[in-house]
Amino acid sequence: MRETHCGNRLIRAFAPFRVALGLGLLSLSALLVCSLFLTTIDRAINSCGLRCGFLLDRPRITNPLDRLLVTLSKVPRVLSSCLLLFVPPLSLLRTLCCAVSTLLHLPSEHTTADGWEDCG
Repeated sequence: MRETHCGNRLIRAFAPFRVALGLGLLSLSALLVCSLFLTTIDRAINSCGLRCGFLLDRPRITNPLDRLLVTLSKVPRVLSSCLLLFVPPLSLLRTLCCAVSTLLHLPSEHTTADGWEDCG
């Protein structure tokens, strides 16, 4: 089968890493939810309440996201810069490929029966 979608090769190249990436993003989401929950509990218990806007002088419950960000700040700037410069262009490339193939009505394996392309 001839590939007509420009993102298919890229997606197939990263297929072995999709599960690891999914689990990593799932754990990051869980960390974010846990961090927000702990901060809310800390503010509800240890602040002066509604009259001061639930402000804290100093957090008393350790926030795991803060701890992670402090730890990651020791990562060399070159590695973090590579990550920041790598991920957005991939997202943009996928979006542009989907838009171009939709505008030019290129056949794709993601085309639905009514002719619209499923770019998800």
